[in-house]
Amino acid sequence: MSRILPSILEISFRTSIIYLTIFLGLRLLGRREVGQMTILVLVLLLLLSNAVQNAMVGSDTSIIGGIAAASVLLLINFFISKISLRWPSFRHLIEGDPVLLILHGKVITSHINRVDLDEQILSEAIREYGLAEVNEVEMAVL
Repeated sequence: MSRILPSILEISFRTSIIYLTIFLGLRLLGRREVGQMTILVLVLLLLLSNAVQNAMVGSDTSIIGGIAAASVLLLINFFISKISLRWPSFRHLIEGDPVLLILHGKVITSHINRVDLDEQILSEAIREYGLAEVNEVEMAVL
């Protein structure tokens, strides 16, 4: 019992550091990578989760260690979402600003380029909403 608490505290600390690192990395990748779940993004997320597992729990492969890491991840996410709701400036830091991509059926190319999208991806997103052409879109915001 005396070894369990230090182990849980260590796992909690390590998991918090990994969460912050992964969050910052994904945030720096930009909106396209996170907002568009392509096969590449899915592979990236799966490999990232596998790569950081040992960094979070170390040599502790116990159920308690796994529960501690999962609990810390869930708690961090819970608190970040609560803080984001309470303080818009924090939400802005976490999520960034919305970007207008289409207005009245016209693509805003400079905005598309700024967020590293291309028109093919935009067209695919439009079709997912049951529209065939860009000119059918009144407004699209990322």
